[in-house]
Amino acid sequence: ILDACRYLDIPCILEPEKTHPQDFGNPGRVRVAIKESGKYLDEQYKTKRKLIQLVGQFLVEHPTTLQKVQELPGPPELQQGGYIPERVPRVKGLKMNEIVPLHSPFTIKHPSTKSVYEREPEPAPPAAVPKAPKQKKIMVRR
Repeated sequence: ILDACRYLDIPCILEPEKTHPQDFGNPGRVRVAIKESGKYLDEQYKTKRKLIQLVGQFLVEHPTTLQKVQELPGPPELQQGGYIPERVPRVKGLKMNEIVPLHSPFTIKHPSTKSVYEREPEPAPPAAVPKAPKQKKIMVRR
């Protein structure tokens, strides 16, 4: 989205630390300036809907690839180690992209989520504990 805004000559800022609660694996927010001092910067982008349509057209024409992700700046520890981005396997129960930014917690090399992609051995079923017999009460009518 940031590349699309730059291509369209729209002032924008990337905030990599921001995330959406339902899309925590794809961090980052792009803030876009449509107005300045109450006036539109460009009459072509008067509404948010029109801007989203133009960004969508750009994204269709320029799909995200692993090569593009590698060219982007990322965390220093990944850049110095010669990190090569990989497609992220989908986790059951989550809607997610296969290509995520380098600073995403879904990156396979990220220590906090590495365990999500490794299969854990299934625990042995617990031994059945015998039930205690019920206490019987006899009621005598008089």
